[in-house]
Amino acid sequence: MSFFKNALYLLSASVLTALLSFMLKPLVARFLGPNEYGLFALILGTATVIQAFTLLSMNSGVLYWTSKAPGRKKTIVGTVLSMSLAVSALIFFPLQFVIGLFAPALGFYSYAAAFFLSVGLSFFAVFQASLQGAEKFAEYSKYGVLLNFAAGALSVALAFYFHDGVLSAVARGFAILLIVIAALRHFRLLGGFERKTLSQVFDYSKPLAIAGMVAAFIAVVDRYFLAAFKGTAEVGYYDIGYAMVAAVLPFSGALLTIMMPRVIRQQQNLEMYYKKVAQANTIVLSCIGLFFFYYSDIIVTLLLGNEYAPAALPFKIIAFALPLMAFYGLNGASLDSVAKTKMSGLLAALLTLFSIAFNFFLVPQFGAAGAAYANLLTYIAVVAIGWYYLRSRRKVELRESVTQYALFFAFAVAYFAFLEKGGFVLKTLLFALFLAITLFTNRRLAKETLAQARNSLKK
Repeated sequence: MSFFKNALYLLSASVLTALLSFMLKPLVARFLGPNEYGLFALILGTATVIQAFTLLSMNSGVLYWTSKAPGRKKTIVGTVLSMSLAVSALIFFPLQFVIGLFAPALGFYSYAAAFFLSVGLSFFAVFQASLQGAEKFAEYSKYGVLLNFAAGALSVALAFYFHDGVLSAVARGFAILLIVIAALRHFRLLGGFERKTLSQVFDYSKPLAIAGMVAAFIAVVDRYFLAAFKGTAEVGYYDIGYAMVAAVLPFSGALLTIMMPRVIRQQQNLEMYYKKVAQANTIVLSCIGLFFFYYSDIIVTLLLGNEYAPAALPFKIIAFALPLMAFYGLNGASLDSVAKTKMSGLLAALLTLFSIAFNFFLVPQFGAAGAAYANLLTYIAVVAIGWYYLRSRRKVELRESVTQYALFFAFAVAYFAFLEKGGFVLKTLLFALFLAITLFTNRRLAKETLAQARNSLKK
């Protein structure tokens, strides 16, 4: 199947996933309230940290080796899942002690809920990696949408009936595990353990695993600082703003999902894919980011109610970082695809280290807004380092993307200069002007995309 057809399939799924996130996550937040939703957010973030310690980034090895040796995918998947479960059993209590030092707001039941959820996330990551390596993007998309819907809907149901963040998180994990186990059985991917396969997968994943254990804390550093200095309600304000912005990142993920297996097989094409994916990411995400930036107050009020009014400012700041988040993902995927996993791991670790530093200085004084500024500054620093490395080693091109981001920055500044008190109509006119300029400056890519769409429909 062509790159364009695969992209169309995955982008359609990413739109559905984004819509589900916009419908379901705010409902969870509404039913739980800021304090319980803050606890729910801490559990979800902690599950990501636990996953890094139990999976050891071996899902990246699954992607790499199923791309290289598709006939061995059953053994590869079975080996990695067996290893992950064994590690999980060994570190449950030691990791509880470590996480308790960083997040005393999490009691035993919250930690247990996070650990249970992490098992489901690990299984899903391995399953997705196997489909991605085999370039089965139709199945990849369908299961991604199904899982997001089931996990979100069950979380909403328990939030509505029990108003309990821990139970809502457990429900999410239960839905994920059920669907993934059924999918693994359907695709006959539950193979046995093989020591040689583990050695091959782990040799590839080892640099990512070491850095990943540090980098995993990027999902919770800001939440932990907020919980320690400002309380769980402030975590709720920040997390829901972040969640609504991050809901559109699957667009970028869809392009990277298709790009990686192809670059793994033909590394000489990295520069071409990098330029096109970077340009597409920046165009789409700068448009969505500016929409969030301009209309943050309206979106928060409509979806969450007045109780979440303090979430509007962090939402606005994080929206400005949206294209940078996609750039970070592109840099990491590019490095992984050409087996530069040490550098990819270093960038992941730097993401956490910069986040700790910026949150340490900003959160105690500015709360959720400080965490949002820390997020923005962290991505600026790490994206710059990643781009410089790729530019110096692989001569990647970013001229069109930089031009688009500069336009985005100019219209964001215009908000404070002219629109903050200018009302809805002026805001909308400026946003329409931004869209028109974006279309004009990227007209060549738009024509190429339309031409490919016509060719695909003819076939």
